[in-house]
Amino acid sequence: MQAPASGKICSGVLISRRHVLTAAHCVYDDSKFERKPGEPCDPRSVEFSPVYDIYTYIGSKCPKAGSCDADPHRTLYKADLVFPHPSYDPCTATNDLAIIQLEKNVHPADGSPACLAEKHYRVLGPVAAVGYGMDRLIKTSYGCFV
Repeated sequence: MQAPASGKICSGVLISRRHVLTAAHCVYDDSKFERKPGEPCDPRSVEFSPVYDIYTYIGSKCPKAGSCDADPHRTLYKADLVFPHPSYDPCTATNDLAIIQLEKNVHPADGSPACLAEKHYRVLGPVAAVGYGMDRLIKTSYGCFV
């Protein structure tokens, strides 16, 4: 997922043929968000990235972040709507989830949605969540942060 105006390049997961789950901090433009050490954080000072600025390439075949747009064989999918978690707090990075609705369904040749558990699925053992990222607002690098 990319949002060039805010400089964001993020990962996400296709959860339906038209929806991508990503981090909420990826759909907010924090480029003007400045906070001096010791100052209180105001979550209202971070704004949405414009939906017309958010797009994605489906699949994991990009050699490195930001390089997919150079490949003429990749399909660009533009965002239609963005749904950040209503309780997302950019100051603490809590509820850092968002769903991006794409303008059109993802073609099966480009990718397929992740397999999701049924509503009443029983977890029979330990599970692991994996992700990566860097958030300049909280100055923390994290690997497993769910």
